[in-house]
Amino acid sequence: MSAQQAYEAQGSSMVRSLSRLEEELQLANKERGSALADLASVRELCVKLDSNKEMTSRQLTSKSMELERVVGELEDVRSEAELLKKQLWNERLAVRNLETLLSSNREKEFETHLSASERQSELKLLRDRLTLAENKAVTQGREVSQLRGKVSQLQTELDVIKRQLTKERFERERAVQEMRRQGVSFSSLRSSSPLSSSLSPRPPSPERSILRTPERLSPRTKQSSNHIIKFADDTTVIGLISSNNESAYSQEVSDLCKVDSELLNKGPLKCRIVLLISLCGDSRRPRSNTT
Repeated sequence: MSAQQAYEAQGSSMVRSLSRLEEELQLANKERGSALADLASVRELCVKLDSNKEMTSRQLTSKSMELERVVGELEDVRSEAELLKKQLWNERLAVRNLETLLSSNREKEFETHLSASERQSELKLLRDRLTLAENKAVTQGREVSQLRGKVSQLQTELDVIKRQLTKERFERERAVQEMRRQGVSFSSLRSSSPLSSSLSPRPPSPERSILRTPERLSPRTKQSSNHIIKFADDTTVIGLISSNNESAYSQEVSDLCKVDSELLNKGPLKCRIVLLISLCGDSRRPRSNTT
């Protein structure tokens, strides 16, 4: 009987402990549910914190870049401020220099104004002198024109005299030929007249040009011991050839008239041919003087 009671007491205690354990289990389950809910909320909070961290790091990076930019701009502004200070100092110095220059220019202008009357009087005097010099120059120009006219007239007269002298020399040479043909002594004629000077070579004249070929020979001169060559323009000095042989005569004429056609075609080639004759009767080659 006592054992049954003991078993019943033990069973009742076990029931009580079992109910207590159930309660504890329910309480533990509730705590576990609340812990899981807290864990989920903590996880969400961690995700939010991670996203906020990334956003904060981005903002920090942008702020750092902006800070660097602002620092650079600040340095630029400082350098510009220093440059502006230097420019301001230079401008102030330039203003002072300009003021000094303006003062000196005013003094110079005052001095120039004082000397202007003297300069004007000097200018008037110089104008009077210039007018006098221009009048004198006009007068001298007229005199020069008159003198040029006189020079031209004298040159024309000189050309006429030269042509007359050439004609006279030609006549004298022809007279000498005639006298030699008639047996007159040339030496006595030379002592009595200045024909020897006409036989000497004359200086070249720039007014006459040489001929390219002889136009014709006088029929009388072909039979003479000394031949006269007549050129086409009748203005060249006529000389003598000292050969009696017809072949030698032709050779001397060919040598005399042999002129390079290129030289003649280049322009106003001015020259003269003067032939010499031996006073003693020996044969000499003709000589040509060209200018």
